[in-house]
Amino acid sequence: MKTTAAPEITLPKNDRPTASTKPTEFDLLRARLQKYPFDVAGWQKFIVCAEDSGDIEKVKTAYEDLLKHYPHTSTVQISYIKHFSRSGTFDQVEHLFERFFKGPKSVELLRFYLSYIRRKTSATDTIRKAYEFVLSRVGHERDSGDIWASYITFLNAERVDSKSKQEKEQKVDHLRQVYARAVRIPLENVEQLWSDYKNFEILLNTATAKQFTSDLFPAYTRAYNVLHELNKHNSYLFPPTTTSTQPLHYLPTLPTFTPSERQLVGKWKAYLKWEESDPLGLQETETALLHSRISRAYQKAVVQMRYFPEIWFMAYTRMNNIGRHHEAIQILKTGMDANPASFVLNFAHIDLLESKREFQEVHNAFDRFLDVLRKNLEIVHKEASTASVHEPSDSDTVLNTILTAPMLSSTEPGELMQRKQEYGLVWIMYLRFGRRAEGVQTARMIFAKARQCKFTPWQAYEAAASTEYHCFGEKEVAIKIFNLGMKLYSDDMDFVLKYFRFLISLNDENNAQALFEGVVSACPPEHSKILWQHWSSYQYQYARKANDASLSRRPSDQTFRPTLYLPRHRCRCLT
Repeated sequence: MKTTAAPEITLPKNDRPTASTKPTEFDLLRARLQKYPFDVAGWQKFIVCAEDSGDIEKVKTAYEDLLKHYPHTSTVQISYIKHFSRSGTFDQVEHLFERFFKGPKSVELLRFYLSYIRRKTSATDTIRKAYEFVLSRVGHERDSGDIWASYITFLNAERVDSKSKQEKEQKVDHLRQVYARAVRIPLENVEQLWSDYKNFEILLNTATAKQFTSDLFPAYTRAYNVLHELNKHNSYLFPPTTTSTQPLHYLPTLPTFTPSERQLVGKWKAYLKWEESDPLGLQETETALLHSRISRAYQKAVVQMRYFPEIWFMAYTRMNNIGRHHEAIQILKTGMDANPASFVLNFAHIDLLESKREFQEVHNAFDRFLDVLRKNLEIVHKEASTASVHEPSDSDTVLNTILTAPMLSSTEPGELMQRKQEYGLVWIMYLRFGRRAEGVQTARMIFAKARQCKFTPWQAYEAAASTEYHCFGEKEVAIKIFNLGMKLYSDDMDFVLKYFRFLISLNDENNAQALFEGVVSACPPEHSKILWQHWSSYQYQYARKANDASLSRRPSDQTFRPTLYLPRHRCRCLT
């Protein structure tokens, strides 16, 4: 039969791919960061690429993407605002300030806010209110000394420009109060501020200067001494960086738990405990200021140590203990956003919800947590399966067999085994919640969900069986659950021994013997030996006849001897 060639298809010029349709560097970087959001170097490159483009929409996209993962990094916030400030879109600038002020406020961000206000307006009342706003938030910070000095300079200029004597006296009193507030704080320039204050009083009135300065001297001395202790902590937590080595933005990295990281965590804990010890003695006179200092210390800690859940948990516990429950809950939720797979944060959140009897929210919290762990398990399982293929094969059948074969617990990589056990622990905790909060039906529903997941380990089956027997008195249901587990984990000697001991505790010799005889012949020698030891021990202690038929079929290993649990007696010679 004669065949005709298919007609050639020619695309119109407008439909042909052109160089302009190829992904740009910006697009490629963004796609990569969506897949690997913890690539710190990639984020730095992505921001530089967006800024170099000069496209405000690309800049906005880049910074919004970055702030989803690092929402409280002050250098990122400031750089983002600067783009709109330079373009004169002040509505967007003020919207961003308002948005960032809802979270932890850094000295750097509020210092930039002050400079923005001073450029925008010359109204002294507005500027004074801005200074007071800033100092009320971060004025107790060591690094806010330059803001205090700037505020004092501003107030001095106002005093000089005063028209009337009464107004000048009011300005003097206000200035004295600001000095008094500043020299009580361990600011980096507190010594200079104290010197300026003494000169200020002497120039006003040498007769009263000594009285005013002597009243403040003990508070200043304490602040000066505390500053030295604070500097010791800060020198390790915030080491100085040179311009050549300093990145565009400091972005926390995922922990690798190296000795240096563990040491850093220990230093942060020591610093936080030091702040809680109230070195300035504020507990009796200025409790609110004490709590503000400690709260700010924790805010800095969770920004710098974003991916260390124990720091978040410390912050949550502290805020909860002093009665700031709303702030504590917010810290917990933010910590979970940063560390969705954290056991300590998720369980703390679940305990909180359960204490408030918000049971549906507890179910939702467990579902979210299990979903995160399941996705992580999928990744680890895929990596372990791929790693098991050492050499490429031409046979697709062999390759598929290797990749799809069920992974036995005795041969699983260590990390995968540990992840499965952790995953199982969450199911067990979920099962316990369902049992105590809503009863038998909810507990069984939870176990039914657990059975549907291929990653659920045998520990969840053992916990469900034990719950049925001990909590609900359902012996037959417990045995049924163990038998379901045997279909999946009969090669796992730990699970077999759990089941065997359970049957022994029930005095169910028939089922125990059936389990023994059904498993021992299929076990490898090292496993069957353990099972023989347990069975022979039971037979010698409790069976009606020691020469039980099953004992005659012991392993061929001549070194094997049944373990006899006999009491030891000290022999004494009688004379």
